[in-house]
Amino acid sequence: MKKIFLALIVGMFLLTANTSFAAKLNPLAEISAEDFYQNLGYEVDCSHFERVDGKIVFRTILPEEPLTLSKDLPNVLVYNDTRRNYVVEIDLYLDDKAEKNLKAAFIAKVIAALDEETFKNNQASIEDKIDKFLSAPVAETTLNISDKRQYKIFKEVDQGTLAVYIEGA
Repeated sequence: MKKIFLALIVGMFLLTANTSFAAKLNPLAEISAEDFYQNLGYEVDCSHFERVDGKIVFRTILPEEPLTLSKDLPNVLVYNDTRRNYVVEIDLYLDDKAEKNLKAAFIAKVIAALDEETFKNNQASIEDKIDKFLSAPVAETTLNISDKRQYKIFKEVDQGTLAVYIEGA
């Protein structure tokens, strides 16, 4: 009887832990990493990935000149939820010395690749917010894409690298 009771308690704990973990992963869009890359204009082999903290990570080198830092190191990391196969986070590593309008255009391109229709409907507002985000010394902002979608965007600048992290709000 004690074993059955213990098994029920452990089962409830695992179910609660899995449910709370799934709730923390807010998708950026209801698309997979492969669809995201296609929307971005690249064909990426998504059969190569790692598992990190319950997410699938795709590390890619996109040839976005002059924004790339190295031809050997990944400059875009896309995190997928393992359960629903949706993009939940994107990390960009760009050359901070590149022109601000090029950095803003690439970030806008990434957001458009997540949800093209919503981006088109709010393009001027989104581009303005990205411009302000890049100009501001503040490292975090919430970008309202539409009434239904918000992104948290963080930035760090370290030794000539601009790191931009996009997560679901």
